[in-house]
Amino acid sequence: MLDISIRLTRANFALELSATFSTSWTVLYGPSGAGKTTLLRAIAGLEKIDRGRIHFAGRPLAKTVCVGYVAQHPSLFPHLNVFENVAFGIPRMQRANQQQRIEEMLSLTGAGHLIGRHVNKLSGGERQRIALARALAPGPSLLLLDEPFSALDIPASDALLNALMRWCAENQVQSILATHDLMDAFALGAQVAVLKDGIIERLGEAGDVLSAERERLMALLGMHAHARKNIGP
Repeated sequence: MLDISIRLTRANFALELSATFSTSWTVLYGPSGAGKTTLLRAIAGLEKIDRGRIHFAGRPLAKTVCVGYVAQHPSLFPHLNVFENVAFGIPRMQRANQQQRIEEMLSLTGAGHLIGRHVNKLSGGERQRIALARALAPGPSLLLLDEPFSALDIPASDALLNALMRWCAENQVQSILATHDLMDAFALGAQVAVLKDGIIERLGEAGDVLSAERERLMALLGMHAHARKNIGP
């Protein structure tokens, strides 16, 4: 369980919220600039908060808690190949165990065939797969995902999300996913936090929290379909 009560200000933007994320998956949903990335970075310790607390499992979130973080635009080490990038987070693991762990994580993310490739030869989707494998390799207790499948097509994204769901369930990893995709929230059966202008407007089950947004999108799709029909071929 992740318990957060923080305030963070950057230039003209303020993030101020209190929430408890108590389910295995929480989806952060909201428009660009709502604060999703800033919140994930604050939890990961990459953004200094002005005041407040971040607790995990009843204790302050500290270096003793292994946190995996996957940014929307993954930063891989350009001078290292895929194997070496994933190995970076597990330097103290015995060589044989390290090799097995890296192969398992790359297989999980659908990137086993890339193990010896240099990262400057990777596509955007391949980079996201490697970044996810690197985040999973140390065995995090908390996994933070910022639009991690944005460079993948829908079938590939769905397959990777399903594999990740199974792995997180088997390893009892709590995950927080920032996304613009409503379907991710419904597929996960997740708790959803709707962010707007640095605050959480709504927090609850996907079906309840996103019902109004789903109706708005369906109405918008209906309007587009009607307009196309009137325009004709």
